[in-house]
Amino acid sequence: MENGTKNIFENGATWLRADFHLHTKADKEFSFTGNENEFCRLYIEKLKEQNINIL
Repeated sequence: MENGTKNIFENGATWLRADFHLHTKADKEFSFTGNENEFCRLYIEKLKEQNINIL
């Protein structure tokens, strides 16, 4: 561990999941019916749930 953080490349290369095409509630193809104030939190939770760490 360097500076108290885990080195994800400790054993060489590793696969990272990324999403470079994100939709928001402003997109016409996107539908969000939940609480407007919860949108960002729920969006980030779903990304974490899918193990997507690069946006």
